[in-house]
Amino acid sequence: MNKAKLILQDGTIFEGTAFGAPISVSGEVVFATGMVGYDQSLTDPSYKGQILTFTYPLVGNWGVPPKDFWESEKVHVSGLIISDLTEKPSHWQSTQTLDSWLKQQNVPGIWGIDTRRLTQKLRDHGVMLGKIVVGRKDARLPATAAPPDFELTKSSRAGAGNVGQVKIEDPNLRNLVAEVSINKVKIHYPTSVGDRRGGPPSSARSERFELTHPINNHQARTSDGGRAWQDPHALNIGLLNCGAKKNIIRCLTRRGVTVFELPWNFNPFETNLKDPERSRRVKLDGLMISNGPGNPKMAKETIATIKKSMDEKLPTFGICLGNQLLALAAGGDTYKLKFGHRAQNQPTIEVKSGRCYITTQNHGFAVDEKKMPAGFTRWFYNANDNTNEGIIHKTLPFFSVQFHPEAAPGPTDTEWLFDYFLNVVSKNKPSYFLERIRHG
Repeated sequence: MNKAKLILQDGTIFEGTAFGAPISVSGEVVFATGMVGYDQSLTDPSYKGQILTFTYPLVGNWGVPPKDFWESEKVHVSGLIISDLTEKPSHWQSTQTLDSWLKQQNVPGIWGIDTRRLTQKLRDHGVMLGKIVVGRKDARLPATAAPPDFELTKSSRAGAGNVGQVKIEDPNLRNLVAEVSINKVKIHYPTSVGDRRGGPPSSARSERFELTHPINNHQARTSDGGRAWQDPHALNIGLLNCGAKKNIIRCLTRRGVTVFELPWNFNPFETNLKDPERSRRVKLDGLMISNGPGNPKMAKETIATIKKSMDEKLPTFGICLGNQLLALAAGGDTYKLKFGHRAQNQPTIEVKSGRCYITTQNHGFAVDEKKMPAGFTRWFYNANDNTNEGIIHKTLPFFSVQFHPEAAPGPTDTEWLFDYFLNVVSKNKPSYFLERIRHG
């Protein structure tokens, strides 16, 4: 097997064995403490640009499940770091090994290193930039001393820096949201099939937005020949896809909602009368802002859309990155956490009730409560470090949470937030009419 090295920006080197794609990559080295769900984590777009370390020692046990169980269409992590790799998985639905999957997805991994030591280093220092180097390529380091620290500077290489002769890029200087979002509107119709935990959407029906398609047709047949949930009062929810996980859509369609999945820079409030044949009015009853990767301040066009949504008083609900984007759109601020929250057991307290929920989280930035947007108040907070986990407007239908109520992987204790949102949406009808301009 090929040898591999993990090189951190402070010059620390971890040596191990390569698996997955035999390539070298750089990114932000982070850790996640979940014990299960590695396939869902790897396909979470929120990990774009990051080299993910699993603290659980043995990874790959159940191989790779069918694509219907993934949280997006592909693996989004830049690289994977684990302690021990299972090469002979055991699960009746396994389609391949983790090693072969990462090769197929062109993602490198390294195993056999001390992930406990690495995690402790990241907790003490904070997340660091690093690079997985496979073989000797890119590994021309000084033989007599560890490479020196370096300072990141903005440059034509998007913040590239050097450790010795190893180039390391800072992904947070890129607009990662634009890299993981969709480029065309998709419609997802209500379904009556699916368990509470959000199994594979075998009966869900989704397709590209077409001008000839009836927008409010809630009698569309599902792909397996069944009948979609017929409800003349079903709601139309716009989902700003900033890197959305599939289970957000499943949680909505199981509740009888038609979901308009929108690109990150889509502006449903724009009016274009020059091409009426290619224009269409879309009735949205509410707007959801999805999870996603990177620095929220990079997604300027998404923030502008959310501002317009708030001006229209359209019920708006943000998840994870959506919490940060809503705060920015409302005039607040965000900041980068030392090592972020990436786990399935983050204790989160709801302010009014004092109840503590166990939540799934995956974020490196947070809302700055010292600069709380006007009209908003703290809704949830983290029991470990007291950081913000949600904001809610005192009088208007705007709110968001920093954790994942759709989980996948993780507990479903906070899935009730989808019902809360839809109840708010129902109470705020009649709907606002927004312009859907230009097919594609």
